[in-house]
Amino acid sequence: MEKQCSKCQQPFGCKNEAPGCWCESLHVPIEALKELKQQFDNCLCPSCLKQYTVTEEVKGQELPGWNNPGSIY
Repeated sequence: MEKQCSKCQQPFGCKNEAPGCWCESLHVPIEALKELKQQFDNCLCPSCLKQYTVTEEVKGQELPGWNNPGSIY
């Protein structure tokens, strides 16, 4: 399914929350997901969503400043 990113307006492919979608491989803190749902009406493309991801090393840790778009932990 082709969608349009709610942040950058670029088209991207999405499995519409079906198992195996590319977004399942990203680790986004729950606090970031809550804020993204408040700011945007629909999904974000891989490039935009990656701005809110965390690496395996910090997954599950408290991350001050997580909502600084452009920062990748």
